[in-house]
Amino acid sequence: MRRSLVSLGLAVAVGASGCAALARTRRVGTDGVAPASPAALTEAAAPATASSPPAPPPPRPLPAPHRAPRPRAGQPGTPPDGPLPRAWIGVRDGREPLAFALALRAELVGDRWDATDGPALVAAARSRGLAIAPASAARELRPGALVVFDRAVKGAPASLVALVTATDGTGVADLMFLAAGVVRAGKLDLAHPTRHKDDRGRVVNTYLRHREDPLPDGTRFLAGELAALVIPPP
Repeated sequence: MRRSLVSLGLAVAVGASGCAALARTRRVGTDGVAPASPAALTEAAAPATASSPPAPPPPRPLPAPHRAPRPRAGQPGTPPDGPLPRAWIGVRDGREPLAFALALRAELVGDRWDATDGPALVAAARSRGLAIAPASAARELRPGALVVFDRAVKGAPASLVALVTATDGTGVADLMFLAAGVVRAGKLDLAHPTRHKDDRGRVVNTYLRHREDPLPDGTRFLAGELAALVIPPP
């Protein structure tokens, strides 16, 4: 009886030892190296976290000159630093739209006009032989040219004047004008006056007419439709 108990104790001891060895074998990976414990993994990851690059700074807001305080009546705006005349876009200006266009033309090409309103400008251009109808003015859309628009504001003749600042070689001109106290940019294509965008989706004529209620039937809105006269640069 005592011999049997001794044999049973030896068998239990051998079995426990075998289980421990098997457990050690299962903890060893296929490459013969035991995987690291969770604590070791945490310690190894800590230096990498500490050396991570800092988060990038938040993006800077775009300039918004149209949000600047409104200037007094007649007070010129001040464009921010940047290439002129494009730096004017979005700037608040207290002058009348015609005064802004004439002053910008004088700055770019040097000549001066003393007209007090659109009809007076048209009369002065005709007296100088510089009034060119839109159908014949495609070649005159050069930087510094003035474009007079009818019915752009309150349906009145010669109610808006814009300045050509650039052309793209396809007959489309870049415009700059003052409307509602803010300097704005636009597009004009006299060869396709009723087209808003070309086949590639580019804007070629800006919606220029100020909204009115009620609008009469057949109201025109595009710059090419409202262009009445071009005054070329000297």
